Amino acid sequence: MTASPDAPRALGKRNTPLAWGEYLAVRAILGGAALLPDRVRAALVEALARAGRRLDGERSRIAREFQAQALGPAPSGAVERERVLDAWRHFFRLSLNTAAFERRVGVDTIADHLTVTPCEGLDAALAGGRGGILITPHVGDWEAACAAYPSVGLRPFHAISRPPRNRPLSAHLLALRERRGVGIVPRREGIARVATLLSQGAWVGMMLDQRPGGRSVTAPFFGRPATCERTPAVLARRVGVPLLFSACYQTERPFHYELVFSRLVSPEELAGLSAEQVCALVNAEMEALILARPEQYLWLHDRYRGAPWPG
Repeated sequence: MTASPDAPRALGKRNTPLAWGEYLAVRAILGGAALLPDRVRAALVEALARAGRRLDGERSRIAREFQAQALGPAPSGAVERERVLDAWRHFFRLSLNTAAFERRVGVDTIADHLTVTPCEGLDAALAGGRGGILITPHVGDWEAACAAYPSVGLRPFHAISRPPRNRPLSAHLLALRERRGVGIVPRREGIARVATLLSQGAWVGMMLDQRPGGRSVTAPFFGRPATCERTPAVLARRVGVPLLFSACYQTERPFHYELVFSRLVSPEELAGLSAEQVCALVNAEMEALILARPEQYLWLHDRYRGAPWPG
């Protein structure tokens, strides 16, 4: 799937010699990791995770506080440290598996690597050709999900993405995702285009568990006020499409995934709800998906920065 010539492209702006050097270094590191046996790559993930927890104290503090908010206080210091280490493990596992995915899982054979759990109303929504907004948090393997969603019938499928500032790296990621059957809509420039895609029956994926960059509303996220993206509430009501919640979890078997669809919310259920109420609904559904596999969530993000303190 390629974008139309007049569509905005999800490309970064840094196109300097230094940017190209960074790009080549990243490709070399990830390409080398892709060639490693699974056990060796797992050992490398463990080493990098322990180094990240120790060397990046600020990110580790963010993860520790975010986990305490969502999961409750850790019963011991050892459990707290292990939680933070899990966050770093997942971050590096995803990073190193990105290139290996291309070697181990082909777009044409992705179905052989999936166990799919549908939700009520999913089959009818896919058969109706109406499209909708797919919402997933940063849990599991969202890069594998890019290949998984079109393969199970969410077609055409597009995803809103904020590209890396590094232009050659962003171009590489864009080409990789398009090979997987996913059209990429740049977050800052493509919201009007999303409305057009939805009106044409497309599915559009959004990851809504991080701080929004534009207009926002406040709604609870794990019991604490957080700024939230209001776009899905506006689009779902304007275009009259459902919200579909999903996550693509890693399993113990390397490069095999559990694709879960947890709930489909019809346009009729959204009618009459305020943007704040829709965001609260979205957050509650994302919380359930995260809590199903908390060790596979990106806790390293400072989710509550800029939000009002409770009480």
